[in-house]
Amino acid sequence: MPGAINSLGIGSGVLTSDIIDKLRANDEDLQIKPIDSKIKLENQKSDAMSLLDSLVTTFKTSVAFLDDDTIYQKRSSNSSDDSVSVNVLDGSELQNFNIKVNSLAQNEVLQSGTFAAKTSTIASGNGTMSLGIDGETFNMDYTSSTTLNDIKTAINDTAGSKVSASILEIASGDYRLIVTSKDTGTDQAIAITDNGNLNAQLVEGDPVGFTNIQTASNSSFDYNGITLERQNNKVTDLFAGVTINLLKDNGNNANISIAQDTTDIKTEMGTLASAYNSLQSQITSMTTSDLNNGKVGIFNGNNDIKNVRREISKIILDVNSDGKSLVNFGLDLSQDGNMSFDETKLNNELSKDAKGLEKFFSGGYKIAVDGSVGDYQDGIFTKLDKRLDAYVGFSGQFTTLSTFFTDNISSLKENRTNAVKLLNSRYDTMTARFVEYDSIISRITQQFSSLKQQIATAVNGNNN
Repeated sequence: MPGAINSLGIGSGVLTSDIIDKLRANDEDLQIKPIDSKIKLENQKSDAMSLLDSLVTTFKTSVAFLDDDTIYQKRSSNSSDDSVSVNVLDGSELQNFNIKVNSLAQNEVLQSGTFAAKTSTIASGNGTMSLGIDGETFNMDYTSSTTLNDIKTAINDTAGSKVSASILEIASGDYRLIVTSKDTGTDQAIAITDNGNLNAQLVEGDPVGFTNIQTASNSSFDYNGITLERQNNKVTDLFAGVTINLLKDNGNNANISIAQDTTDIKTEMGTLASAYNSLQSQITSMTTSDLNNGKVGIFNGNNDIKNVRREISKIILDVNSDGKSLVNFGLDLSQDGNMSFDETKLNNELSKDAKGLEKFFSGGYKIAVDGSVGDYQDGIFTKLDKRLDAYVGFSGQFTTLSTFFTDNISSLKENRTNAVKLLNSRYDTMTARFVEYDSIISRITQQFSSLKQQIATAVNGNNN
């Protein structure tokens, strides 16, 4: 087609390619450019919708986190004295109590008599050494050639689950077999017996034999003034999920506090406020209508988008049957719609009723004055999470709108393709006709020029 257009105007000087270009440009202004403008607008709406979806999803993440029961089950512990430490599992009972360590649990330690070397023999003949501990008996056979090092290895191999045997060099030519219980408590007392062939150094009770250098004993401690005993220094059976570690028997009172760990709650409340402010700022920008300053939002007049902020704000400011709202817990909305978080207010509510905060935020059963359990009530963040799910859930409003814009863009692009095809066809035909007309005009012009010459010749001949 470009070659045909460029040949126009040869004969007529009227049917030029410029004429066709101007006609086509005019038709494109009327038929193609409006479609391009609509595609551009729908693309802008689609991009804006994606941004809103992302902002609502970010906000919903914080809401879902604050709706999750597990965040309220986190615990922290504190001891006023280093004689006691406490490990606590999530969900443990919130409480305060006092511990005073009277004595620590100890393991049993036996020391043999003196041997000249590790390779010294331990018996005058064959026999069996028996080691009793915690209701069990372990037997180690020996011969007259068994050495101190051999019996140490035999004890570890046979009774290693309960005791540990080692050889200690006290001084030059003074080696002792040390047998230590692995656990503490009176049940860990060690008794060594023999059939009579062991050397005196390994006979318990012999003046030169085994001696008890540390007696197995239980721990003793006062819990809120009540004296208790345990087999070891790690008390796990006073409260579910709480381990009390007895560290020093200095006689000091250790005041223990098991409290709710609110670190994650406070962090997420701040994150929630920030996410909400980003969301409401974008909604304001996208729905604004400031004709005086020439600012019109991409979703101006779209009530579905405006309602997002309105419905979220309604839930945030909602007051429950006890007369409380999120404002009582530090989250508030200013007149310009921005959210703020006051940690002091949250701390005040936590100090008064930590369980009440959990119930208000995440939900729980309503307890009547008489103690009876009523219906389960959704928490404020449960309600908000459900509302947000209607926007960004699997078949949410935003998903529907995004699909709508995508379908519109596809339809408009198809319309544009069809419109361009029609214009191309129309102007291909018009160009062909112009070329034909131009050729006709050219031939007529040439014929007329020849006729003019014939007339001029005739006129000139008559004049002569």
